[in-house]
Amino acid sequence: MAKNCNKNKGLQPKVSNKSTAQKVPMPPSAPLNALPETTPATASPEPLHMRTLIGTIRIHLYEELLKPAFISFDRRRDDEPLRQLIESIVTSIAMRDAYDGYRKIDDICQRYLYYLESIRGVTSKSWEQLENAALCDYWRTQAFLTLIRESNAIFDLLLPDTQPALPPCKFLLQSDFLHGVNAVLNPNLDPFTPFDRETLPTRDLYDFSYGVSFPYIGFDTENLFRLQHQANDADIRTSHDFAIANETHTAHFAQEASAALQNSLFRDLLFSQHHKFYDELMVAFEPNEMLPDPLSEELSQRFRFDKIYQSAFHNLLNGTPITKQLHRASRLDFNDLNSFGAFVSLLLQAHKQNLGVYIFHYIG
Repeated sequence: MAKNCNKNKGLQPKVSNKSTAQKVPMPPSAPLNALPETTPATASPEPLHMRTLIGTIRIHLYEELLKPAFISFDRRRDDEPLRQLIESIVTSIAMRDAYDGYRKIDDICQRYLYYLESIRGVTSKSWEQLENAALCDYWRTQAFLTLIRESNAIFDLLLPDTQPALPPCKFLLQSDFLHGVNAVLNPNLDPFTPFDRETLPTRDLYDFSYGVSFPYIGFDTENLFRLQHQANDADIRTSHDFAIANETHTAHFAQEASAALQNSLFRDLLFSQHHKFYDELMVAFEPNEMLPDPLSEELSQRFRFDKIYQSAFHNLLNGTPITKQLHRASRLDFNDLNSFGAFVSLLLQAHKQNLGVYIFHYIG
């Protein structure tokens, strides 16, 4: 039987209307590198960590309404499509008198428009002008982030009463998320043996979790989001801070993630409850080999999930965390399973509603 001795190489993908903004000086608020709501002023500041946000998005509306502004600024440093889009959002909020429901969106949009207007037509290089230019860059970034994070609310503003509710976003520590991805997508018979990304059957899904878009996103995300800067004590694990998958790829990823979770649980079942048979497999195969599909199918008929493993599989697919190890001999950490479960459950919900999925890796 062929031996696969490759080591895991890790992922290294390099793959004109006047502004309606209110002209009042607006100091910047806390950086949106902390993508969730910021902690109250009375709370002790938390240390910076790499975090992961996973959410759903309506791809056809993203392509039509948002993406042109992203591409225009990335390729030509042209603010005009973004300015027009932001003004449409601000106008819609005002016409619907919807400030209470969209206050954060309106605040970010107004600040971007204000500082964009403040630098137009000014040629001097005074400190005030340089400061305004820096603030314009900052709030432009926040606008781009908001267009993705709050896309469902923004689509509802621009196209009222046409958008059903989307599944809620998932916020995870990046270390937990990636550790869960690595644990579940590892196809080797021995889960402690590193896998080779180049031969990984679920390579696209693995790459997407690390910030690679499917299909190619069309612009340089680091130029627009800048989510991994200025945190020397944070453990940056990815080369890309943002990825998006369209409906077709999301459907494929949902199926792959479900199958990978089932296979990972099954191999753990063999080890924890049928150890003698597992030892025989380890004699016949190398630790870094995958079981052939015909053999895996045969074994799945012979060794069935017990109630605990079947319940865990069902709960994880539905985004329900498990609270303890599956078996005293289990080698799967339930925290890893819960992190992956949050991922796969969102993929499945997105597939069911014909949505795309996005991932942010950011410092916060």
